[in-house]
Amino acid sequence: MSEEKKEIVVYLTSKYCTYCLMQDAQIRKNRQLQQRLNNDFYFVKEIAESDSVIVFNGKVYVNPKPEDPYQMNDFVNVYGKNEAGNVGYPLWLYFDKDYKLMLRFYGLMPPKNIHKVLNEIEKAAKVP
Repeated sequence: MSEEKKEIVVYLTSKYCTYCLMQDAQIRKNRQLQQRLNNDFYFVKEIAESDSVIVFNGKVYVNPKPEDPYQMNDFVNVYGKNEAGNVGYPLWLYFDKDYKLMLRFYGLMPPKNIHKVLNEIEKAAKVP
């Protein structure tokens, strides 16, 4: 993410989430949305319980107990939880070009609503 500065969209799913499978199918069927996410944003999809190493804004996030099938990556613990400490999936995180969290959304979102959110993120990014 060091070349061109763009807003960042992180889409987190869970291995145990039926709604995530539905969201995946909606994205897969919508070429326009796929192109927009991949061309206009840094788009990252990750499984919350994976043992992937996530490097974000110079910090490394890992799954502290990858052998535990329900343990989340620390990235989810830092950015995905709401004020009450809860998390839901699918989880959409929107960051500005400086890695500041702009929006957190839990749940299945129709592609037209994803487009609306992307429009608002782009508008907000243009405001000085």
